[in-house]
Parts: sequence; C-alpha cells; structure tokens
Amino acid sequence: MIYLQVSPETIREGMTDEELARLLGIPIGPPASFSVMGNLTVDIWDAQARHLQRSRVKNKIPIGGRNILRDLLARGVPGSGVGFAPTNMALGTGTTAAADNDTGLETEVYRDKFTSRMAKSAQVDFQLFLTTADANGNTITEAAMFDSPVTDGGRMLCRALLGTPIVKTSSIQATLTWTHTIASS
Repeated sequence: MIYLQVSPETIREGMTDEELARLLGIPIGPPASFSVMGNLTVDIWDAQARHLQRSRVKNKIPIGGRNILRDLLARGVPGSGVGFAPTNMALGTGTTAAADNDTGLETEVYRDKFTSRMAKSAQVDFQLFLTTADANGNTITEAAMFDSPVTDGGRMLCRALLGTPIVKTSSIQATLTWTHTIASS
C-alpha cells in the first residue's frame, strides 16, 4: 500500500530515485513480483499548520495508468530521476536462488543491451538475442536486468535462475525474453 502525503515544496529538482522512493514510502530493492496498488491519503491543515483531518481512499489503477508505469520501465532515462530504465541483461553461471538483498548476479559472465523492448497493454517485454558468437564456453544458469552496461555495475531490477541451463557454444543461438506485467490491485 502506498499512502501519498507530499507537499510540492517537499519534492525538489535533482532528487535521486532512492530519495524520491523514501519520500513516497516505496520500498527500495527488487520485488519478488510486480503488482501495483494505490491509495490516496488527504490531509487537511489549518493556516497555523494544525492537522485537522485525514481521509484515505483506495483507488484503481486503470490500464492507462498501468501503461504509464510500463512506459517508465520501457523508456525511463537512467540517472535523470525520471523512472528506472533497464537497458541491459546480464547472464551468469551462479546457482544460488534469487533473494531480496541481491544487487547482482552470483557469477556474471556476459552483459549486453536488450535487442528489443516491446510495450503491450499493461505489459512490457525485454528481449536479448545471443548470436552464435555470444557468451560461448559458458553454462548460463542465471539472468538479471540492469540499468547499466558495466559488468557487475548498475541497479538490478530483477534476477532469476534459469529452469534449464544454456550450454552456450558457437552452434546455438538463444533469445531470452523478460516479461513484466503490471497487474491491477
């Protein structure tokens, strides 16, 4: 649940994503699943800054709102404070299960920018195509999405262990597609 109580003076230009998330009460870190639910909190204050009233209402985030969130993921600008923009997929050979405190892969061996990003209704797909020349000699067991091309760098959006490892050689190509769906609450 998100309760929003922010005056325009509280938000300032140049705030980092982390500062804004803390201000809005949004947990920082990669979630295990992605769902959006909203609530509106209205506080009334008198001229002497005495609190008079608070009301809270649940709201529904319609497809249009979920598509805005989808677009922030698909087209946000890294470092601008305007959304999070995953730009790269990293692959590794680690076998430890994904956890809440992960900030990177266990053993990163390959990273490249997404081949494509496809926006759909309340959903965005991120795709990485590995050619016959990419990541050869590795048994790929883990993947993650980052906002940086730098190996072992950037902010990680999500991480997963592959159900079936990819034994990558020059005789195979692979397409990895990460789908994020913004579900109604």
